[in-house]
Amino acid sequence: MKHAYKLLLLFLVFPGVKAFAVLQFQSGFGHDWGTQSVGVANTQSFTLENTSTTNTILFLGGSGLASPFQYEGGTFPGTTGTCLVSLAPSSTCTVKITFTPTGNAAYEDWADISYSESGVTRQLLFKVNGYGGGCTTMLPQVPSFARNIFPSTSATWSVTGEYFTSGTTIDVPGLTVSNVTYADPSSMSFDITSGASTGFYDLEVTNECGTTTLSNAIEVRAPGWIDLRSTGDSDASLGVVTDASTTAVRDATGMYFTGTGGWGTYVHFTGWEFLRGAYTALEWVFVKNSSSTFMVGIGSDEQNFGSASQWNQAEVELYTYTNTMWGFYGNNGTPGTTWSQGDTATLNYGTYYKVRYNSDGSTGNNIVVYQVTSTDWDTNVSTVNTTASTNTANATNLRPMVLPNTTGTSWRAVAFRLYP
Repeated sequence: MKHAYKLLLLFLVFPGVKAFAVLQFQSGFGHDWGTQSVGVANTQSFTLENTSTTNTILFLGGSGLASPFQYEGGTFPGTTGTCLVSLAPSSTCTVKITFTPTGNAAYEDWADISYSESGVTRQLLFKVNGYGGGCTTMLPQVPSFARNIFPSTSATWSVTGEYFTSGTTIDVPGLTVSNVTYADPSSMSFDITSGASTGFYDLEVTNECGTTTLSNAIEVRAPGWIDLRSTGDSDASLGVVTDASTTAVRDATGMYFTGTGGWGTYVHFTGWEFLRGAYTALEWVFVKNSSSTFMVGIGSDEQNFGSASQWNQAEVELYTYTNTMWGFYGNNGTPGTTWSQGDTATLNYGTYYKVRYNSDGSTGNNIVVYQVTSTDWDTNVSTVNTTASTNTANATNLRPMVLPNTTGTSWRAVAFRLYP
């Protein structure tokens, strides 16, 4: 009905008004783009003619177009259009309209041009239509994607790959996906909300060429310890080591490293990336078997390499050198900020310790070290030390990480967990 009404406006005669306006498109009452490739912009130029030999036309503006149609550049008469202010008698100017189909579908709309002639305000309607079709690229390419989320929580994730278009969609059957945002052909983001059930879910990325499915890409799992021992969680073996000369090894007592190691080497655990504030704490369990040096990142993957300091890999890092020379280095707003423990407490070799880092953005004693047993990481045998930190929220995403600044079998990263 709305289109019929617009057509009626083209021909309806009012008292004292000519049946046909003096302004008209030389190409007629509309234009059909035909089939255009999805995601590819096609701009056409249309000539407007002032058929009056005596009266000048004043342009009042253009409206009526919505995606996937628009005036070139987003405003009338188009970036390179020439129908700017007025049009002299028996003269012409151009209007530029762009059609960028977002999917395999038929589209139509109306360009609505307002103008004044002899003191009378008039409208000129121009119908535009076209069809989006064809496959101009390839199926979406997503090299890898693995994420974990707790039940009944939300997160914002990014996807990297190739052949994303403005019409690409993301879906996770069984979970709620929203705010799918196209950044560029290799990057997109989306919000996801899990339900009460645990389990694995597929990620589906669809462009005009079809759908790429990554099976079991997302796991909804109950909060708990991620066991880094060889007898523990299988997905913990997905640590990504940034230094090719360093290898992560898991045995019955935990994770250690062989190879070169050194400053700047760090390990992520694929899938464990979360928003600050969505979780209240991150905890690590470790055991030390001799006096050699090791470091464990217990905060965010800050990667603030603006300073030459080796302490900038993580938001908070635990280091040990001997059993009485250990402490924390932080990157909470100021790279290299140090909370040194010195001889205030002793780390005994062969004893299991748990480090809790309150990562919710609060201030105070956010770092606490407890003694635990090798089999019970929930029960705190004793409190070894507490450390105050400013905990300035200068990172949005937090990722558990290990920093194998030295290699060898003298220490183990045993487990970590997040608190929802």
